[in-house]
Amino acid sequence: MYVLNLLSGLTISEVAIKQYEMGCEPPTSFKDFASLLIGENVGRAVAALFIFINWCVVAFGTTRFGEVINEQTKLSTDTATLSAMFCALLSTLIISLPPERISKISAVCTSLLFLSLGGILIAGLSSMQDPLITLGIPPSSGESTISTLGTAAPVFLTAMIYQNIVPTVVKLLSYDRFSTVAVITVGS
Repeated sequence: MYVLNLLSGLTISEVAIKQYEMGCEPPTSFKDFASLLIGENVGRAVAALFIFINWCVVAFGTTRFGEVINEQTKLSTDTATLSAMFCALLSTLIISLPPERISKISAVCTSLLFLSLGGILIAGLSSMQDPLITLGIPPSSGESTISTLGTAAPVFLTAMIYQNIVPTVVKLLSYDRFSTVAVITVGS
């Protein structure tokens, strides 16, 4: 997934940079890229796909929020109620705060996410086995390859969202090739 994200991200960014260098205003979203290069109908299909993927991620995260709060606090509150309260709070914040403030809150939350992920990864490195051993383990009895891939599908779909932000990142970095390559290499 890293190699796929890296190569696709670098390709998309290079197209945007080349368009900028030629004096054209490059598209700033994956939908705009698809519309420009393949056609408007494909652009709409790409937009619909990304809306669906993002909707699935938000739906999973929202329901999981209620479950985690119940597990951590030992409350007897219904998880659906907690999830609805979370949605109401999030919606209120998005409606009432200016975009700059939301961006700052998002940056803090993202930093906290990366710090916690780093803590989990670093702590887990000592007990990690060789990935080739993991890949060589056959599916458990009664489990088909298709059902195994179905279990991994959310991971692949979530990783595909990454390409959608590359044009925006390139624009935010003022089409600087060096900065873009560095950010995409780390971000992948």
